[in-house]
Amino acid sequence: MGHDAFAWRAGVSLVGALLACSAASCGAAESAAGIEHRDFEVKVISRGDNRPPINLAQTHGDRVLVLAKEGASESEIRGHRFADGTDAGTTLDTLLDHGFISREGSAGLSPTVAVMTLTAVSRDMPVDESVIAQTVEAIHAYAPAAFEALAGLEGFSHLTRGQYDLFLLSNGLLDNFQIANVEAQVIASERPARAGGHYYLSVQEKAAGAVGEAFGIYGNHTGRYGPYILGVYGNQRNQRTDFHRMPKALIGAGETADDSALQIRRRQLVDTLGALWFEQEEVVGEARQTLERLGFVSATGALMIPVITTANYGRFSAVVADFTPTLIAILNGHLPSLKARYADSSYAGEITFEEFFMWWFHLYYSAVTDALVADGTIHIPPQGVATYLMIPGDAGGSTR
Repeated sequence: MGHDAFAWRAGVSLVGALLACSAASCGAAESAAGIEHRDFEVKVISRGDNRPPINLAQTHGDRVLVLAKEGASESEIRGHRFADGTDAGTTLDTLLDHGFISREGSAGLSPTVAVMTLTAVSRDMPVDESVIAQTVEAIHAYAPAAFEALAGLEGFSHLTRGQYDLFLLSNGLLDNFQIANVEAQVIASERPARAGGHYYLSVQEKAAGAVGEAFGIYGNHTGRYGPYILGVYGNQRNQRTDFHRMPKALIGAGETADDSALQIRRRQLVDTLGALWFEQEEVVGEARQTLERLGFVSATGALMIPVITTANYGRFSAVVADFTPTLIAILNGHLPSLKARYADSSYAGEITFEEFFMWWFHLYYSAVTDALVADGTIHIPPQGVATYLMIPGDAGGSTR
């Protein structure tokens, strides 16, 4: 998910623990007991430098927000200290100062960001099967034309459809390349102004034992390496599958590397992919072995991921744009029932309808993607995520 400049930023999962009952407040411990072993992710929809000024996971702000969402009183929260020594009251003060929690008089504390617990999402943000089925049918009807349009396009023509259908049908038609259209044509609203800029912010609960990300939401994680941008798309972005996070898969057996060395290594590997695209060098030796292990090149050294360049971006965007009216019509048709659901939900007193809608939208397109995976229209790569290379106009090398 990040939309516009690929800025959907995935937060880092943190399984923290609250201390057990203290003499100061047994009530606080009772409220916290239910989240002691629960897992949360912090996620932001933003562009550019718009982002929260604090790390909610590192400061336990995510858990304080959950406690506020679930009705813990201010005195209960202030009577708590986290296992690492962080005072919950200090964290609460920070959240209050930044406007992430408000005081509602006698009603107590209220989060002003989307706190998506399993219970709240199940009750207040369900995605109707009818809207999933309607979107799946529309994509089934449109997919042949989309694939045909890209079949001869450099950046895609070297691949089979199954190697880029997740990138095209989910990231392209539903997610990253559509979100600006959805914001402009469905909710017609700017992203909310809050501490640090304009962005949507959520705390999302992961189900115990769940494989992948909270609620199975698909999203992007991109990184710039010199003139190139490498993107990772999916709902299983972790240290095993995400190029920007993985350590061990980037180095040889028995080797160790610190963060700085790993970043240099990533830059070298992406530079090699760029050189391969521009036909400046053959991928050989250890670099080829690593890129082959990652699934970025084949056993013969051929590129195995889609490439977006200034030359083909217009054509790719046109494919997305042709589907936009259909997507907008589906969403606008569902808007009245969604507004009614919001009005009756626990979120109505916490966040705007527009923010409620945008997080529901992520649940929606992820459910549609899962349905397309289930019926064989979309194939999940062996790595669990789709990786793609972007080559902006300022990248070196000859044109193709």
